[in-house]
Amino acid sequence: MARRTNILVVEDEPNDALLIHIALHKTLPGVHISVVLNGIEAVEYLKASKTYYDRSVSSPRLCTPRLEIAAHGWIRSAPMDSPAT
Repeated sequence: MARRTNILVVEDEPNDALLIHIALHKTLPGVHISVVLNGIEAVEYLKASKTYYDRSVSSPRLCTPRLEIAAHGWIRSAPMDSPAT
């Protein structure tokens, strides 16, 4: 069975995260939207480690990180096919 497209939203303001989630949900029905609250969680999610090791959705096709997240160096250097799905 094919997995749904996944978008990862990195947003530390819960209200902003909710608004982004609602907007994406309304404009892109059928797309799975994952929200994490900081750069550390984003890296854990992208690497499928810690609490995200058994996530049931594919790696995100789009990631909307905040510019201030501390993980930006890792995201830029990560291979495009990481992690294996």
